[in-house]
Amino acid sequence: MMKNKRKYLNEFLFLVNKNRRRRQRTCQDLICLFDGICEIINGQPRCTCHQVICTNEEEYFMNICASDGRTYKSKCDIKRQQCLKQYEIVLMYPGVCNGMLG
Repeated sequence: MMKNKRKYLNEFLFLVNKNRRRRQRTCQDLICLFDGICEIINGQPRCTCHQVICTNEEEYFMNICASDGRTYKSKCDIKRQQCLKQYEIVLMYPGVCNGMLG
């Protein structure tokens, strides 16, 4: 149930941001998720992720297969990628992705 709510929220915020793209001029016009911070870059508001902070546990290196079908080296890598992509990426299982996610 919670997964569906998160998916709906991600889709809703994507559409809100997509519909605002033509008129985005300030950071008030952009919603940044996953610890993203809005900054004006080349005159346009952008979500930046250089401030994402990870715990020691999240920094622990191990192969992790995530919901986007990619293998990450740590939970922190997933956390950073969520911020960059601005959508939720869920840990599916420890290990290398085998191409079965869809």
